Amino acid sequence: ITLKREIPEAMKPRRIAITSSTTRAEEAVPQIEARKEAA
Repeated sequence: ITLKREIPEAMKPRRIAITSSTTRAEEAVPQIEARKEAA
């Protein structure tokens, strides 16, 4: 019972890191496209 509760808690930081990294990548793409158009 304790293991079932501890495992999801341990996985939460990884999920947050993955979502934050994906959002950063999505935000970076428009900036790269804008630089290409400006150049």
